[in-house]
Amino acid sequence: MTKKVMPTQILRFFIQLISLIFFPFSFAMLLSQIKSLYLVFLGKENFQFNQNFIMLIVTLTITIFLGRFFCGWVCAFGSILEWTHFLTKKIFKMRFEIPKKLDSFLKMIKYLALVYLIVIVWTIGKTFYAEPWDAFDNLLSLNFDIKTYLPSFVFFVFVLILSLFVNRAHCRYFCPLGAIFNIISRTKLLFVKKSNKNCGKCSICSSMCPMGIDMNNVESYKGECIACVKCVESCPRLNIELNFAKTKIEPQYTSVAAIAGVFSLASFFATSSSIELFNQKFSPSKPSTTFSQSIQSENNSSLQENLTEPENTSSVTQNSQETTTQKSASKIYKDGTYTGEGFGYRPGLVVQVTIKNDKITDIQIISHHDTPNFAQLPFEIIPKEIIESQSTNVDIISGATRTSYGIIMAVEDALRKAKIENTESAQN
Repeated sequence: MTKKVMPTQILRFFIQLISLIFFPFSFAMLLSQIKSLYLVFLGKENFQFNQNFIMLIVTLTITIFLGRFFCGWVCAFGSILEWTHFLTKKIFKMRFEIPKKLDSFLKMIKYLALVYLIVIVWTIGKTFYAEPWDAFDNLLSLNFDIKTYLPSFVFFVFVLILSLFVNRAHCRYFCPLGAIFNIISRTKLLFVKKSNKNCGKCSICSSMCPMGIDMNNVESYKGECIACVKCVESCPRLNIELNFAKTKIEPQYTSVAAIAGVFSLASFFATSSSIELFNQKFSPSKPSTTFSQSIQSENNSSLQENLTEPENTSSVTQNSQETTTQKSASKIYKDGTYTGEGFGYRPGLVVQVTIKNDKITDIQIISHHDTPNFAQLPFEIIPKEIIESQSTNVDIISGATRTSYGIIMAVEDALRKAKIENTESAQN
């Protein structure tokens, strides 16, 4: 039988490749934004209107109408697993079929993972949660922080090995984001319809499905379908239709490519000015320990230490009081400009911090090796928040956690260098 050319799959491959190159961590951004919204609902975080929020709204809207489109067309992690399985099957001619009952049972694990994530990690705050995305993140960002993320790397290797035999193993069985999309897409308008009247015994449609859906019972798997339309294009008898709101449409003429473009544009080209304006109007100010307060705290602790010294003679007491007065009036940080280095998605995130009269007056990003699309937002927001609050105890940017922490780490490194005792010891 001559192999059928599938134009939509060629298009899908290029969309997946573009997503891997330009938006490799979009899945992490989405889950992080869902977490932030959940914590806002609990009153544990302040709402931030940013590009990640726009990305989430666009993705959820698409999911409501088209199902798990993001999983099948945009998610870089899912694409890597699918390509791994494809190459293994082509090179080693491996064919492995997991029993249907076992497959159905394992698909429930992702819902348990979602419940654990929401209740134990997000609500209670327990940090132990092994997610292969962290290892994938480390590998793409060249961090290789295997010691810190050892459970995640172990899980990542396990998922890769499992994907040699089972296509998109993580997407099927373990992905909490997939579980969320599965629930949302139960009422989607885009669905696959199969007619059994002209169907043979080839089962090509079922074997081509990356999610292992039994096409003879396709109506029961609405939430599992990732809208790849492989089943539609692969059927030699044209026995499977793609329907939108009960109207037949041709896969190669669908608007999936346009939707991918809209997804990308809406997510990453939202104007920074409108985002900042929205946050200024609607984001409540958050209390934090300020930079100036920390300075005052250090002076007060010095004052208390001197007040508790034993009173041996009147001259000693007088000298002690004079010393206390001098210390309380002294500055903690020396005026000037200092550089500090942090570790974002990659090493080498360098900032320049300007201090005057014990206040941070300016923060500039001097150099970095982070992905520009993901670093832009924290580079704009984190320095401003540190200057406004005079504190490094600021909220991180959802979906750009590592870059946010890298900036904070670099600023704190610069502040350590600016401390007067450090500058004096350096001069000596």
